Amino acid sequence: MHPTDNAARTFRHSVREARWVALLWFLNLSWTIGYSYIHGYPHTADSFVVKLGLADVWEPSQFRHTFGIPNWVLFAVIIPWFVMVTISILFAKFYMSNDDLGVEAEGHHGD
Repeated sequence: MHPTDNAARTFRHSVREARWVALLWFLNLSWTIGYSYIHGYPHTADSFVVKLGLADVWEPSQFRHTFGIPNWVLFAVIIPWFVMVTISILFAKFYMSNDDLGVEAEGHHGD
């Protein structure tokens, strides 16, 4: 195979993988910010998220906890973090390509 063909294939694979990583990052960021805003802050009756029916009017004293952790932290930060770590491991193991990067130049063995 010609070196430029190899480089082009490696570049295509890296762009494809980078798109998936960026999409997963954006989805996780959107979930974390959205869920944290809706469930982690008290909202008044005139708040737009209450008017849309996404959140309820509540006071900070009404926080629910699971194992001493506020539920909004558990569902906005901790569980998504574990989900994304699992997806990252599966992505690296089954989707990413291990492309040949060519032969290392002689005399440069990383010493």
